[in-house]
Amino acid sequence: MTVKKHGKSVNTTVEDHFSGLARLPQVLVENARILEDRRSDDRGDADRRREERATVDAPASLRASFEHGITGHLDDLSVYGCKISLAHASYAVGQAVFFRIDSIQPWRGTVRWVTGSHVGVEFDRPFYPAVFEHLLQMNKTVTCSQAA
Repeated sequence: MTVKKHGKSVNTTVEDHFSGLARLPQVLVENARILEDRRSDDRGDADRRREERATVDAPASLRASFEHGITGHLDDLSVYGCKISLAHASYAVGQAVFFRIDSIQPWRGTVRWVTGSHVGVEFDRPFYPAVFEHLLQMNKTVTCSQAA
């Protein structure tokens, strides 16, 4: 059998030409594992967090550039990010958003994961510790959990 490879005609057997297909299922499984690892990173699993995460009970809003904000419920907050519950989470992983709570200016972040009506946001710059403490004092703090 003659096939074109990089613009040149090459003589090969059918077995040689299709030999890579035998490894295809293994490659697909490896790629699926890589994607799952990335999804775990994107969800911000607790053991990967950099900072204490406080469970809070407060209204907050999230908006994409040039859109109206969607008001939701802030579930947890750290200096690096938050988890917010929305009636309808129409955000995509990697999307730039603005987070707002209380009277602070909108805080820019990136959507890291979306699960149902929950959205995980990593802030582009962390809250200053004093601002973070102020937000916790202004809002009902239920618990704090320290990540590894």
